[in-house]
Amino acid sequence: VSESKEKKSISYTGIVLDSKSKDKLYNWIKEMIRAKKFPSFDGWNFAADHITINTGRAQDKGLLYKKVEVKVIQYAFDDKIAAISIVPTVDGVEIEFTKEKPHITLAFDESKGARPVMSNDLTNWKPVPKSFVLTGEIKEVQI
Repeated sequence: VSESKEKKSISYTGIVLDSKSKDKLYNWIKEMIRAKKFPSFDGWNFAADHITINTGRAQDKGLLYKKVEVKVIQYAFDDKIAAISIVPTVDGVEIEFTKEKPHITLAFDESKGARPVMSNDLTNWKPVPKSFVLTGEIKEVQI
């Protein structure tokens, strides 16, 4: 019984951004708002802290705790949610994402019923003005 209870406590396996990358991402978001490429996100909830690899426990335990770099290549948003898409840039680390477009949910408008998972439905992707690299570590995350 305790083993199944423990399994349920892992929400997802993902690349969790380090604090330096979170700061870099927040500064980039501010720049994009200033450049009028993003709306102001007033009253929205900010997420911007991880890329989900898969729900639940790690499918490849060998990836756990590996440091990974991801390159930010595209962004998209609508009136409820905003996200950036990424590609892993580290040689030798094969990551199988369960999502077609690996991404980081940046922000969502809970007052309009938005949930982070809705970033999977974004379709209006545009290239970022200048790609940049974020770093993180692969972890199993409990929520």
